[in-house]
Amino acid sequence: MSAYTQGTPADVFVWEVPGKSIAVHLSLDVVDQILPDVLRGFAAVPKRGAEVGGILLGNVEKDGDRTIVHIEDCEMVQCEYKHGPSYLLSEEDLDAFDETCAKWESAPGGIGPVGFYRSHTREGMKPEPDDVDLCANYFPDPSNILLLIKPHATKPGTAGFFFYENGRFQDKTYLEFPFRRRELSGQGPEVRRPLGERSPERPAAESVVRRMPTPMRAPEPKRQAPELEEQIEEPPPRYQEQPLRTRATEQIQEPLLHPVREQPYAQIALPRQRFRWIWIPLSFIFLLMGVVLGFQSALSWGGRVGASPAPETFVLGLRVQKVEDNLSVQWDRNAPAVKISQKGILAIDEGGAHKSVELDTPQLQTGGIIYRVSGDNVKFRLEVFPRERSSVAETTTWHKE
Repeated sequence: MSAYTQGTPADVFVWEVPGKSIAVHLSLDVVDQILPDVLRGFAAVPKRGAEVGGILLGNVEKDGDRTIVHIEDCEMVQCEYKHGPSYLLSEEDLDAFDETCAKWESAPGGIGPVGFYRSHTREGMKPEPDDVDLCANYFPDPSNILLLIKPHATKPGTAGFFFYENGRFQDKTYLEFPFRRRELSGQGPEVRRPLGERSPERPAAESVVRRMPTPMRAPEPKRQAPELEEQIEEPPPRYQEQPLRTRATEQIQEPLLHPVREQPYAQIALPRQRFRWIWIPLSFIFLLMGVVLGFQSALSWGGRVGASPAPETFVLGLRVQKVEDNLSVQWDRNAPAVKISQKGILAIDEGGAHKSVELDTPQLQTGGIIYRVSGDNVKFRLEVFPRERSSVAETTTWHKE
């Protein structure tokens, strides 16, 4: 078994099995086109995820006894999910699938349907009877293939090709591969280096030199003549060769170092006793302002407490209906409480068994989930949290008829 990429830069993933007469050349652009739809469907339904599918487009090349299937494009075909989150096509879905196949079969340019792809969120990793029937009707040629993609929440999804062997698909793919461009192109996952090694070393010529602020120097006195140099008794500059950060301290200590220097502003300094009585009227003014502001706040909040919220604020529109063997649990995603909530909890009580499903904002906005029922009575309670310490809840019960 072997798989590798080819092209410059690597843009085609080659899937082939030694001893088998078929090989697949998968364009990495097709991987980039399919993967976002697969992940959106996987995140749409809690716990399991919804499946998506469509048509693989390309051409078939004969190389002696070998068949090479080139996959160069694809087109997703929507599903109404009348039978749950699995990709099981209804009559309307099959009509759309038939129109899409017919469109590409008559399209010019040498590209057409070469197979079927589907994301797989069920147990295991093998074709289901519905996949076999669909391929038998639309892709019966021995060169046609089936691609199954299994998404994962915390790591890249895996995929595998299936082809006709003795008139039927394999129960297990001969070779699984990661379904993401980074791994298929040979780059591998990004390796995180330790924090101290994140920044590449700079060459010596480009090393960063941090400069300290240039200290300010006091102007030196002009010297009259060399012979008078000994007669000048000037003290050394006070700030010479001193960092900027110590100047404030020196200025504070300056009167202690030079007590003979006169401070002209010291004679007009106000005595401390004159400031004591000023705080009395200021305290009275602040107290009066506090009373006025408190009275206004009381009036404002009093009007708010008296107003009652609209009744529709607490309506979630929770309802349940039977769809084949499942229950479709739905709520009004446009309800005010739902629209402003950051999270929600759907509590399910079935035959004494209790379970809870946490819903984030995107899941709340989907407006519902699919629940596989096994009993005769199921109680649902939806609670949303418009604010941090407030919640709105609604309960409904389904009974088997």
